[in-house]
Amino acid sequence: MSGDYLEFLESKNKLDETKVKTLIEVLKAVSIKQAKPVANHLLNNKPSKEIALFALRLIKDRETNDWSEKALTHIKENCFIEDYQHLYKINSNIFELSDIISMPDSVLLENDLARKKAHFAEKNNIKESIEKIIGEIAASGIREEMKSLSMKDSVYIKLNNFIKKYVAHSRENYSKLGLEELKTRLKEFSSVYENDFKKIKERINKKNKM
Repeated sequence: MSGDYLEFLESKNKLDETKVKTLIEVLKAVSIKQAKPVANHLLNNKPSKEIALFALRLIKDRETNDWSEKALTHIKENCFIEDYQHLYKINSNIFELSDIISMPDSVLLENDLARKKAHFAEKNNIKESIEKIIGEIAASGIREEMKSLSMKDSVYIKLNNFIKKYVAHSRENYSKLGLEELKTRLKEFSSVYENDFKKIKERINKKNKM
């Protein structure tokens, strides 16, 4: 009966006018071969979370052919990250680098795996540069030496606040930061190191020579 009703809706061009809840019940009751083209059509013309998740179930049941890019994109927008790999195997073009980095290496195409590895290599290099700057400032002993300086201008205040936030009491895990945020931090830290840290260090050296 459900199959006949589905055929009726299709023949009368009523699919897009039928309530999603009703469509889901009908699609669950018919064969996969009947349900799949209808689900694809609906995702192209009447997308909804319910239809998207139903379509994902079909894909997990190995119904992987002839899905449109638009349909797959709607499924991607409504599924968990853990399910991306099922869609990736059908059409990798709907995935950005931000999606790819969360997917298992074993499912990635060679070029995407290379992009993922390059991404994490860049993140690691930036993280190491940040940690090197923090380490050098911490090892310099400048925090204690600064207390002897009489001139507490904007340079002094900026460096002092930086040390308090990022050197003395920081427990931040830089591995958890995104690439763009790491780039921003490195730019900030490098600026403080090259300008404020070196200026204050020079003042301290001059004072010690007096």
